[in-house]
Amino acid sequence: MTKELKDLQKAGYQVEELTPYQFRVDMVLDLYPKRRRFHNIRTQERGTYPENLKEFVAKQVAAAPKPKAEQELKPHRHLTPEMERKAGWWTRIQAK
Repeated sequence: MTKELKDLQKAGYQVEELTPYQFRVDMVLDLYPKRRRFHNIRTQERGTYPENLKEFVAKQVAAAPKPKAEQELKPHRHLTPEMERKAGWWTRIQAK
């Protein structure tokens, strides 16, 4: 981990090492320090990050749209009443 990334951790950001060459900051921004590249997961923006990494990360994290709360997410498929009565893999998944 580079000094810049350690400084981000000290500043309160969550920095996760995915590979020796890729780090994820606050589940929003993937950084590739070897070539100073970035990928914002939420906005799909990519490019080269500037020298002032702290300021850049703060702007990227603030500008990224927040994911929907778990309560707002709707299931992709709805079970029919008949399926809800029968035991099967679908009922074990919903029970978790």
